[in-house]
Parts: sequence; structure tokens; C-alpha cells
Amino acid sequence: MISKTSFTPSHFSRNNYFSPNFQGKFSYETIANSNIGASLNGYIGNITVRTGDNLKSLLKVYKSTSANSEEYRILDKSNKIIGIMDMIIRKDYTNYYNHQPYNSHVFVQNLYNFSTPKTPYHNKALEKYKDIGTRLLQIALKRSEESGCSGNIKLIAKEESKPFYLNTIRMKEEFPLGSPERKFNNPNTMYLPQESQEHLRNLQGGL
Repeated sequence: MISKTSFTPSHFSRNNYFSPNFQGKFSYETIANSNIGASLNGYIGNITVRTGDNLKSLLKVYKSTSANSEEYRILDKSNKIIGIMDMIIRKDYTNYYNHQPYNSHVFVQNLYNFSTPKTPYHNKALEKYKDIGTRLLQIALKRSEESGCSGNIKLIAKEESKPFYLNTIRMKEEFPLGSPERKFNNPNTMYLPQESQEHLRNLQGGL
């Protein structure tokens, strides 16, 4: 079982404090057809990613849950952490007294990719992998669908990752330039529109 850990920048440079014990045989099927929400804490399956040379590689996914959040970690064959995502499922039940639009969504609190040089969390000791951020967001999309949030995802993008969310994932700003709400909300708040859900689901071959 994965223990919940508070992450601070000092953790990112080490990247070896978590060392699960892999013994016995594991299935190498990907998590594409599994119910991630119903999976127990710990190892839940594999994802396929690309190496720096564009070769396919299998990485392991671990899950950890607390009372109101879920954490997913991607590990390589040496059990080094390649990526982490923390997320919350926010359900908004429209009723007679609440006439606001149905706004249930998965909110991605943190997303860290340690293997790409384009982020401040880059660990030079790790092998370079592509598609880490994409796979983590595909897990968020799958959890949004499983939990009845209709595939809706929201997050607050860091400036260096905003082009990735806009151009690769095809997310949109929730409070675009010129909107009156932008004055009172974080301008880096982004959401996945319905027309982009299928694109994300199938991006780089999907989960």
C-alpha cells in the first residue's frame, strides 16, 4: 500500500524515498479497461509511454486514497517515481434550490512530471519518458467518467505548462481574457470541454 506523503520541492530532487517491494508475478495489461475507482490502494496496473527514442515502454501505476483525495504515481522498472497526480472529485448535485448548471468535475490539484526537462521538477537522474502528463490526465478523465462527472476536468495551470494544456490536451481557460469573472478568479484556471474529451481519451493511443 502506498503511504500518503506531503510533497515539497526538496523531495523532487531525491525521487528515491519511495521503494515498494515488487515480488511475485504481475500482469502487464494496461489499466485501460479496469475500473480505477474500484481498485484497491497499491499497484493497479501499467501504462504504455514512449522513451526519449520514441520506443514503447511499460510503466507501473500506483494508487493511494485518503478521505477526500486520490493520488496516482507512475514508477519505472527501478521503482523511481516518474510522475505524480493528486486529484479531488467534486460533485455538484443540482436540486430544486440550486439552479446553477451541473458542475461536477475532477479537480487536479497537482501534476508533476519528473522526467521532462521542461518542468522545474526535472530529475536529471531519470530516463526521459514522453506522455507522462498525458497519461495522468487520461487517468483523471477516466475517474471523472467513472464517478459520474461526465468527463469534466479542471485544474490551475502553471505558466510553464499552460501551452501543454492548451495545445496538446485542448483545454480552455475558464475565465478568458475580457470576461468579467477573470477579475475575481485565477486566470490560469482551465477546464476540459466536452469536445476535447475524445481527443484526450485517444491521445498517444490512450491508456
